[in-house]
Amino acid sequence: MPNQSSAKIEHDFLRASPKRLAVCTCTRGFAVNSSNRVVRASDADTTQQYLSPLTQPCVLMSFDPSIFNYLLVSPLDGSAGPFQLHCDSIDWDKEVTGLHWDSQLQQVIVAQPDRITAMDLSGGVSLQLGADRLGLREGADSLNICGVAGNNDSILLLDRSGPRLLVLSKRRPIWSIVNLSSEPLLANADLGSIAASGKSIFVGDNSTGRIFKLCIETGRVTVHSEVVLGSPRLCQIAADSRGHVVVSGFTSNSIAVLNTDGKVLQTLAEVRGNPLRLPSGVAVLESGGSFTLLLAEYGRMRLLVLPLTSSYLDLSYRTEHISDLCQQFCRVLS
Repeated sequence: MPNQSSAKIEHDFLRASPKRLAVCTCTRGFAVNSSNRVVRASDADTTQQYLSPLTQPCVLMSFDPSIFNYLLVSPLDGSAGPFQLHCDSIDWDKEVTGLHWDSQLQQVIVAQPDRITAMDLSGGVSLQLGADRLGLREGADSLNICGVAGNNDSILLLDRSGPRLLVLSKRRPIWSIVNLSSEPLLANADLGSIAASGKSIFVGDNSTGRIFKLCIETGRVTVHSEVVLGSPRLCQIAADSRGHVVVSGFTSNSIAVLNTDGKVLQTLAEVRGNPLRLPSGVAVLESGGSFTLLLAEYGRMRLLVLPLTSSYLDLSYRTEHISDLCQQFCRVLS
């Protein structure tokens, strides 16, 4: 590719920053073709194109509307990529408000304000749900999905218009709606993010910066943590299987790790002397008893990979962002 074209691609990519993240832990049965698109290995015509296996784990990234008409998929070992996950059933001019990888279903759930789309890594859609299929009317009763999470039993959608929680069973074709506006603690909350761990659901309030905890077994809502970060606007939260919650503060330029009691274990405002700039999406990778935090740093157009110990972020590994995404992107398209 001529230098002029490469420069243009780099400039285009520099205008884009990863915004929502999900970690895919199983890529079996999927490969990457010569156009750098993720495809089903069984569906590819190997006589016409070169295929390489899609290594695991990998991170799925979404961007602002209309930047790309696909998700980016990048193996976490940095060996190749990022690659493209296309889906013609998604309107990429609409914001992606949440990503969730479900290891049981082997599907990525893409949340947008008016619908969710469940698909495999090749973009094959298994389910698409909007207000009509959920029995909701247009207008004030319509959807405004702002986040998606999941546990062993259900896919969980946070709907800002209620606010309410939409619970989709993974075992049977049924769903339920939990009205959160009747809960006194949430009556005036501006809920904008959701995470799940075991029998607990966590939601973040953009207006106050508080994190609320909903116990699935009892239905009880409690304040899990008071104002975590200096600025109230929380971009996204994530939780691991231990019940630790990671909070990303978009305008506070910091993140915080909470323990199971909601106490702040650590806040982080810089990495190796570089201040965080508009941290957005967060996700946690669990593998072999180790925990790794993935953080989309929107303001610096990079992805940070940080080990998590049992109680705090461990920066002794001196890890940096996955190899320069800008350079990778240019190399992939050249």
